[in-house]
Order: sequence, then C-alpha cells, then structure tokens
Amino acid sequence: MRWRAQFGNSCKIELRLAQELGQDQAKAVGDTHERCVPTPPDERAMDLYNNNIGRRLGTAGADCNAPCFAAGQDGTLQTSPGGIPPSIPYGSRPYVSGH
Repeated sequence: MRWRAQFGNSCKIELRLAQELGQDQAKAVGDTHERCVPTPPDERAMDLYNNNIGRRLGTAGADCNAPCFAAGQDGTLQTSPGGIPPSIPYGSRPYVSGH
C-alpha cells in the first residue's frame, strides 16, 4: 500500500530534479533510484511513469506541489500499480515520452 502516498512524491521529486539539473540528469538520478530500490514490477512501472510526468512538469519556476497535485486529480498520474516496467539499462540514453 506504499503507493497510495508515493505517486505524488515521485512526481514532485522528479519535477524539482528537472528544475535543478535538467530533464536528462533528472532521469538519470530517478532511474538509478528505481534500480536500487527493490519494488514489485507493477509498482516500478507506476513509479517510472510518474517520474516521467514529474520531469515534464519541471519547467523553470514551476511550483513543486501544485502541478503534481493537479496531475493526480485529473488522472494524469498513475495512482495504483500496474503495467510492466521498461528496462533501465545502465548507461542508457535519457528518454522522455509523451506519456
């Protein structure tokens, strides 16, 4: 049940990392974290998806809470586990998808 509180945190952390480091470096940090934290595959898929949304919302000057809260409310963020996580090979090129 960790994910009930986690989906917004993934978004907010990646949003802030993208503001500070840029999307490519934020992805590298986020992917490293996901590789190092043992989670079931469906939760990892959710985390990677929400990390991506957070990076996309991480424009300069954006509030760290409001965009992710809105994304959770409007259904943009995944709020329960599901899916199969993509492979995150070490040294992979950054990728930010449309969703």
